[in-house]
Amino acid sequence: IGEGAQVEYAILDKGVEVEPGVVIRGTAEHPVVVKKGAKVTEDIHS
Repeated sequence: IGEGAQVEYAILDKGVEVEPGVVIRGTAEHPVVVKKGAKVTEDIHS
C-alpha cells in the first residue's frame, strides 16, 4: 500500500498493490473486494 493511500471497508487479497495516494472506500454493507495480484492505480468507491 503506497504512501498516502486510504483503504476503508475493503478486502485486499494476497499480492495486491495500491499506488500512492489512491483511495479505496467501500461501506460496511458493501465492502470493496480487490482480487489476488491486482494493481490498483485509480480510486475505487462502492
